[in-house]
Amino acid sequence: MTTFGQWESTGVIGENRSSAIGIAAFVFGVISIFAFAPLLVPIALLLAIIGLITRQYAWSIVAIIAAGIGFITSPILMGLLLFFESGSSADLPVSLGTRHGAGKAEFAASKGGAARPWAESRDDRWRPDHGE
Repeated sequence: MTTFGQWESTGVIGENRSSAIGIAAFVFGVISIFAFAPLLVPIALLLAIIGLITRQYAWSIVAIIAAGIGFITSPILMGLLLFFESGSSADLPVSLGTRHGAGKAEFAASKGGAARPWAESRDDRWRPDHGE
């Protein structure tokens, strides 16, 4: 070992332990909680994985947690998760928002319920058994 004034040199060359990637992943993760989550969450996760590979464990784990919170607080990403988790759209009712509930009756009939041409409604004028 060589002594230069007060500093000692250990002879290890090229071992630069910068935490820049882990810190950048954390920053992207925190910003994704508040804005631009569909763009910033994947970037934060990618940088966190690179940070784990380069042994920046603390910053990378905190960045993964922040990106997870950003994912949960993003309506767009949660909607995509719901869309891909549902598998197919065959199980979803097509017209639950119709005026007189015809979509609800069709949905009940497709699930084995009683098929009715109408559903309970406040407006009884549309019921076929309504006498004039």
